[in-house]
Amino acid sequence: MKVSIYHNPRCQKSRCALKHLQEIGVEITVRLYLEHPLSRDELKVLQSHLDLPVKEWIRTQDKEYKNMIKGRNFSESEMLDLLVQQPKLMQRPIVKFGKRAVVARDIKALTSFNLE
Repeated sequence: MKVSIYHNPRCQKSRCALKHLQEIGVEITVRLYLEHPLSRDELKVLQSHLDLPVKEWIRTQDKEYKNMIKGRNFSESEMLDLLVQQPKLMQRPIVKFGKRAVVARDIKALTSFNLE
């Protein structure tokens, strides 16, 4: 079983999710998305796996959000463009298994995958 995690090692929730995946013994591919940002096409695929509007997996507490997005109406396409420009705005971690993905800010979110 192979799982991908879009990971930021500076984020405690991301570190916890990675540790949990390691502890249950799944094969993990780690993508350090700040060092290797996702392309627009990769983000579109991820969006289909998350099955969420882009605004649902954008970090709203970052100053970039407040400066660039807050109070403005953007299309889904424009939101994807913003994530390409500012990968820091993507929620973390995002864990993908097959054609499903989840924002795993809470370990309980990973239980929907039945990975254990």
